[in-house]
Amino acid sequence: MYCKNCGKLNDDDARFCSSCGEKLESDYYHDCDENDCRVEDYERKDYQRAKYGEVNENDAPSVGYGILSFFIPIVGIILFVTWNKQSPKKAKSCIIGAIIGIVVTLIFEAIGEYYLLPILEEWLESYMGYYSLII
Repeated sequence: MYCKNCGKLNDDDARFCSSCGEKLESDYYHDCDENDCRVEDYERKDYQRAKYGEVNENDAPSVGYGILSFFIPIVGIILFVTWNKQSPKKAKSCIIGAIIGIVVTLIFEAIGEYYLLPILEEWLESYMGYYSLII
């Protein structure tokens, strides 16, 4: 983008001229009314675009994808990798659901192995012993 004051070439995302300091006119900053336009919104969008590239404007955390990822963690991991750049909030919901699902599964596995398995083995032994006496 060229400065209208001094004619120097600046970066497309620059807001002020690097040579004379004049405020640059950009179509990107004029896509809203004066009433509903806030500088913070543009700075947030600039940060997201700089960090993630083009970001989906409708990106929001998703409870549904979080629940899906909880029950099927591999789907959550795949969705996180797929959506991380375009929809970071939705991708974060997926990875959080997947991590919680994996942790809960590991906890239930540990409880089942150390507490429920001996009870089940004892019950089967007593049942099979009783069953073998009948035959």
